[in-house]
Amino acid sequence: RVGLRVDAFRLLPSLELIPVRNEREAHDAIAMHRPAVVLVDAWLGDRSTDGLVLEILAGSQLEVPAVAILSADANASTVARFRRLGVTSYLSKPMELGHLFAVVDALARGDEREEGNESNARTTAPCGN
Repeated sequence: RVGLRVDAFRLLPSLELIPVRNEREAHDAIAMHRPAVVLVDAWLGDRSTDGLVLEILAGSQLEVPAVAILSADANASTVARFRRLGVTSYLSKPMELGHLFAVVDALARGDEREEGNESNARTTAPCGN
């Protein structure tokens, strides 16, 4: 098990990771690159990403097919909050990189089935941390 490191995504040459440090950078990167999947930490900088997720999923100009939340918080209420916002997948850290890659790859292909899209959340990549 490892914490997520940006350089780990070099193992997947078919995916391009666009790292960001805050919500403004995430917004700009999404608008510019129109990704198939947004993998974002539940906290970007010192703010929750709820607003960014709502903007993406509300059909604004940032609309993308899949939003996956990555977080060290596996609390059932946190997972439920993001699920109510409409995120496709909630992944808790630390996790096996193989599982993360499989979920991101499946989402990029449009396979949004619930099975296999929850990781390590006991009740259940732009990225921030």
